[in-house]
Amino acid sequence: MQVIRWWDSIVGFFVSHPSRTRFEDDHRIAQLIVSTNLLTVLFSLLYVGVCVYIEFWYGFWDQIICASTLLVNAFLFKYTRIPNKVLGNVYIALCFRIIAGVPFFSGGIIASSVMGWLTIIPAIALLLVGRRSAWVWFFLSLATVIFYFVIFQFDVVTPVAYDQDKMDLFNLIVYGGLILIVLVINNVFEGNLGRAMRKLQQAQDEITVTNEELTSTNEELVVTLETVEAQKQIIEKKNQDITASITYAQRIQDAMMPGADAVRNLIPNSFVLIRPRDIVSGDFYFVREVRGEIYIAAVDCTGHGVPGAIMSVIGNSKLEEIIIARGMSDPSEILELLHKQIQRALHQQETRNVDGMDVALCIISADRKTVRYAGAQNPLLYIQNGVLEQVRATRRSLGGSAEWLKPKPFETTEITVQEPTWFYIYSDGLQDQFGGPRNRKFGPKQVRDTLMENSGKSAQEQVVAMAQKLDEWQGQGRQIDDILLMGFQLG
Repeated sequence: MQVIRWWDSIVGFFVSHPSRTRFEDDHRIAQLIVSTNLLTVLFSLLYVGVCVYIEFWYGFWDQIICASTLLVNAFLFKYTRIPNKVLGNVYIALCFRIIAGVPFFSGGIIASSVMGWLTIIPAIALLLVGRRSAWVWFFLSLATVIFYFVIFQFDVVTPVAYDQDKMDLFNLIVYGGLILIVLVINNVFEGNLGRAMRKLQQAQDEITVTNEELTSTNEELVVTLETVEAQKQIIEKKNQDITASITYAQRIQDAMMPGADAVRNLIPNSFVLIRPRDIVSGDFYFVREVRGEIYIAAVDCTGHGVPGAIMSVIGNSKLEEIIIARGMSDPSEILELLHKQIQRALHQQETRNVDGMDVALCIISADRKTVRYAGAQNPLLYIQNGVLEQVRATRRSLGGSAEWLKPKPFETTEITVQEPTWFYIYSDGLQDQFGGPRNRKFGPKQVRDTLMENSGKSAQEQVVAMAQKLDEWQGQGRQIDDILLMGFQLG
């Protein structure tokens, strides 16, 4: 065992080049070729002693050259990237070269041991290099045998004759070495084959275990998929129920706001453009006629969807209470009271809740000659004599608990209507919508420009133009907020 380990370490020294160890098959073949190469070196050195004993000087120098070149070939494995097949064929060629000259100096083709070597050369090529090389060396060996047979048979060359006893000893040692090399190669080959078979069996065992694990995993996945599918159906059912509930809530919210016909009954030349981001909206409008005056508000509540819709119900009910029940008619006072009512309704002083709403509120006088306006964040635009004017809103929202900020009071602005004038109020969802070629906000300027451009058209034409403009601007993008725009003409 110690000798085997010692031998393996020597072979390992010669096959340590990275190009030999990168792949297992290449490493195994390199080990086999180097082992055979080194064994042949040892036998060549043995033959040197035999040749001296029998005074076979050709064989002496031939074996010296053979041992040297084979040793160089072994070092090529360590220090070069030359492929294993090339170096394997070099080894076989060196052995073949030695054999080619033996019959001239050892009594001819029949008397010498060349026949045994020429027989084993193709077998060694098959084991070390491969089938193609084995066939090449087979035909070369066959051609060599035929060549020697012809030249000796017809006395073209007369071989040197040695003492028969000495040649018998030489041939015996040669054949013994030949058999030993074959046995060693076969043993190495079987060892490698055995290791390969054991690895194959190990790989098969691992594959079997992996298949069992995969089968188990697949069964678990099937169960998981069935569970996921069941949960998916439950979620879909709940989603349908929730969507149905929200859709019904939309009907309630729509009923809370007067329809377009009801608005036109109060103000014939008017329009409303409302686009919820979700099914229900955080934006709502308020239109009521009280004591001959018309109250119009565009309200943008905190959030959108269901939370915004809940805020819209609170805002609408508080406006009803303040305007109808309490009879307040000053826009700034209405907004101030609405602010306090929202705070009380949401207990914002205790909960620190900051939800609220932005409002643009207009009150049209009974004679339709003046419009009183107050705004919380949302401005009023009006176009008169072909000129667009803007009444800025107070920069504060309704609701919230930050009373320590000492908010600026709301202000009422009165506009006299002496000739046809268009008024517009809207939520910030209109100007904040992203789109266009560079995905920017629609912006206040584009809102004003679009309204100015279409102010000479009827109410219906204006709402269609604004809707088309928004659609073109948004493109395939998503709507980011609820949108509300109201317009009406007086005079």
